[in-house]
Amino acid sequence: MPPAYVVTPGYVYSAPPGYPGMPSAPQLEREVGFPEGRYLLQGAGAAVPCRWVWVPNPPTAPPADTPDPR
Repeated sequence: MPPAYVVTPGYVYSAPPGYPGMPSAPQLEREVGFPEGRYLLQGAGAAVPCRWVWVPNPPTAPPADTPDPR
């Protein structure tokens, strides 16, 4: 009779109940503001590549008409 090999089941480790698991990654800033405008991060990086898009602030209103001091 040829030798027989017996495979014992491996150990399966699981987290104890109530274990919070791995800490989540910090949230990524998706908007960076500047006085002239802001950068917006678009895309998730998986299906759509990430890219920064510049969005300028709208122009400021001209100053109100002031009476001529003559």
